[in-house]
Amino acid sequence: MELSEIIHYIQHVPTWIWFVAGFVLLILTGDTKRWEYEVKFPMKQGVGRGEIEFKCLKKKGTSIEIELSLDTMQAEKPIDIYLNERLVYSIAADENIANKRIYINKKITIEKPREADTVAVKIAGQSVLTGQLVLD
Repeated sequence: MELSEIIHYIQHVPTWIWFVAGFVLLILTGDTKRWEYEVKFPMKQGVGRGEIEFKCLKKKGTSIEIELSLDTMQAEKPIDIYLNERLVYSIAADENIANKRIYINKKITIEKPREADTVAVKIAGQSVLTGQLVLD
């Protein structure tokens, strides 16, 4: 079978077969969300604002997604993320650059949190943002 014959055959496959094949591909390659919790930190003068999400997908496992927009006074300081007073993630001082939005999506190993668990963000050892998890 030549290349031109293969192309001709593919072009004449009915549209509904392409939709069915695409749907089957999405099911086979997709991932299922087991749980997802988030905490949002409103704007705080001299610190900034942000959002942290903890989620668990069936295939990929548990991950943390951090999105922070910090004040320039908080630049070049180490950032630690705590869940119920246990350190779950650290951001080095060289990753915390002035006037830069911090976005991190990393795989971590934690137990499933509960709603209303406490999340704290400590910058240079000082607790500056705290909040409670809610179901996303």
